[in-house]
Amino acid sequence: MEQLVNENVQLHAQVDRLNTRLNSQTDLSMQLSTAVTALQQQVHALHLQALTPPTGEPHFSLPEKWNGETGSPDGLLATLEMQFECHPGRFPTARSRVAQLTSLLTRRAAEWAAALYNSKSPDCNDYAAFVAALRKTFVPPSSEMGAEARLLKLRQKERSVCAYASEFRTISAKLRWDNSALRAVFLEGLATYIRDEMAGKELPQNLDEVVDLALRMDQRVLTPELSITFGKRRNPLSIGVAQPGSPSAPASSNRLLLYVTLLHGEASLQMHALVDSGAADNFMDMDLAKRLRIPMTPLERVVPVTSVDDCPAGDPGPTPPNLPLPYRDLAAVFDKRRATTLPPHRPAMEEYIDQALQQGFIQPSSSPGAAGFFFVRKKEGDLRPCIDYRGLNKITVRDRHPLPLLTSALDAISQARIFTKLDLRSAYILVRIKAGDEWKTAFITSTGHWEYQVMPFGLCNSPSVFQRFINDVLRDMLGQWVFAYLDDILIYSKSEAKHHHHVRAVLTQLLDNNLFCKPEKCSFHQRSVSFLGYLISDQGLTMDPQKVQAVKDWPLPTSLKQLRSFLGFCNFYRQFIKDFSTIVAPLTSLTRPSPPGQPFRLTPDAIRAFHYLVARFTSAPILRHPDQAVPFVVEVDASDVGAGAILSQGGPDDRLHSCAYFSRKFSTTQQKYGVGDRELLAIKWALEEWRQWLLGTTQPFTIWTDHQNLIHIRSAKQLNPRQARWALFFEPYEFHLAYRPGTKNQKADTLSRQFTHSAPTSEPAPILPEHRFVAHLGWPLEEAIQNALRDDPAPPETPASRLYVPAACR
Repeated sequence: MEQLVNENVQLHAQVDRLNTRLNSQTDLSMQLSTAVTALQQQVHALHLQALTPPTGEPHFSLPEKWNGETGSPDGLLATLEMQFECHPGRFPTARSRVAQLTSLLTRRAAEWAAALYNSKSPDCNDYAAFVAALRKTFVPPSSEMGAEARLLKLRQKERSVCAYASEFRTISAKLRWDNSALRAVFLEGLATYIRDEMAGKELPQNLDEVVDLALRMDQRVLTPELSITFGKRRNPLSIGVAQPGSPSAPASSNRLLLYVTLLHGEASLQMHALVDSGAADNFMDMDLAKRLRIPMTPLERVVPVTSVDDCPAGDPGPTPPNLPLPYRDLAAVFDKRRATTLPPHRPAMEEYIDQALQQGFIQPSSSPGAAGFFFVRKKEGDLRPCIDYRGLNKITVRDRHPLPLLTSALDAISQARIFTKLDLRSAYILVRIKAGDEWKTAFITSTGHWEYQVMPFGLCNSPSVFQRFINDVLRDMLGQWVFAYLDDILIYSKSEAKHHHHVRAVLTQLLDNNLFCKPEKCSFHQRSVSFLGYLISDQGLTMDPQKVQAVKDWPLPTSLKQLRSFLGFCNFYRQFIKDFSTIVAPLTSLTRPSPPGQPFRLTPDAIRAFHYLVARFTSAPILRHPDQAVPFVVEVDASDVGAGAILSQGGPDDRLHSCAYFSRKFSTTQQKYGVGDRELLAIKWALEEWRQWLLGTTQPFTIWTDHQNLIHIRSAKQLNPRQARWALFFEPYEFHLAYRPGTKNQKADTLSRQFTHSAPTSEPAPILPEHRFVAHLGWPLEEAIQNALRDDPAPPETPASRLYVPAACR
């Protein structure tokens, strides 16, 4: 028995060994089969490779060149890195790579690279150092901070997750944030419906997996077969016969963007559907109905509108759906959303207050007074904050520091050939208000009570204070090659080389005093420049073309305020317009206050004067820059109603060129002056008008007049009181009077004679009143002679001082 047991055990052990060998054989066969399959695949791949023609190295198109001014060089540098990696043989050295990068630079970047190459900089032998120098020169250090701000503000909004993720990865590639920070910012920027879909799922910890999940959720919502449905309905919604239903509870306010198929007969169209309860707008598209050929018939009665889940939609009362057809274009009147919208200046005011507080320009105030705060729209469309300081200005002691006149700088500008214009940025805020006086600038808004710590606009002394400040900054240059009017600076030079030095000196002085310019409003090295309403060039002074266009486009005034605004605008350029006072006389006569109840109306003469003045603006001459080294010629003339004068100088062509025009109408009293006094008054007015050029001239100037007696005014022995008073006014001037007949003095004569002669206000008074006469006294012989002269007239040779007596009366 024991022997049988031993044999049985041996048999089982032998069976186990056989099973082990069998398993080994099976594994070997499987490995052999796998090896055979892999060998077959390799043979097949070699066969395909033999059939496929050989390919060369990958080809790269030349990337877009970079100018160093706009955009970033990252795309260009990345393309070159791939090109260098795939074509190492073509660019074996660092200098060849630098040369390839330099060939793809233009404008400022190319100029910089050329200067670096010409200076034999060691950076040209090290590609990494060259790229670092390029970034340091043209990429601002704040670009990474800008990328952080852009990434934090980035939102998906109405676009797809794919577009949002693409922009997110582009910006995040410039940052060095870790995975968790990028994941949190990406989730924060997703649209609400995507976050709602992902709320019930376990979010991955890796950013790439979160982006992939968001893409799948977005695709699920946008795919009709996978989109969320209401209830058990899975067929597309269709527009057809309305089904009756009973009102139910309001649905959720979450808005979902779905696809629906609009069906009408055999026509169908897949469109976006907006599911929204309680909408205040009409979303029925008339153009869509025409495309689907849906007939439209006005309803005789109002039909209640319900949403998809049979909830009542809209508010009771008049809404666009029940408006009659003639008033459909005025549906905005019933817009509930727009009725509760804040005015556009409210966000602008809050933004201005926040920025001013952060910059330290304003602070909370406890002042007992406050000025009003409002906005005015600038010509660019932006809103400019303004404060009503009229009450404060009324009790302020005025600073009489004068603002400069451009005409006072024309003497120095006359020799200039090249100009540069600078415009300072936020200049007023650089002036600090005296400590303890901040409460005087207090203003009030809907957000609180504030006061300025820096000088604001609107104070009556602000221009004088800032002009004194800018004069102190540029004092060594004023009058030599710089003219400064508040925050506008004009630099003028006779040559290009000097101009470079002058501009650098001004910019350096501004930088030393923490004054900065607006590059978009600056013009450098120009032959002509627009400055303070004038176009200044080496040829002379003309009106700014933009101002001329404004006059051409000016509508006909319909009120007294509009007329005064037009005349005030044109009066600035009166020195360019010959006969200006004459032309505008019909218009200025309408500026006087009219009787109560009488409406403002332009007379036919005023309308003609308006159109004629606009036409004269388009043909105004170029006024030559006055040159103190060339003698002046003043042409004057006076008529019965006005005076005119022209300031001229001789040119290289031996002809007189006009520098300025002047005309003025006589008052009623001045019209009664004698001829000599009127001519002398015209000379006095001309010298007063051009005092800055004529007083203290190096060479005596000439005054032309058509009144010959005036040439002896300075040597006359006897003068009437008026002439004696004016003779004292003439003493500081160095001039000599020259007689010019009126036939040769037409220009000044025209300026003086174009005024409308006003009718006398009263009849001449008789020497003796009529009631003093007792009887008429006459001689019979005189009456007989007058009667005889009718039949026997006097011969032509009769002297005028003698009375001819006919033969019948002798």
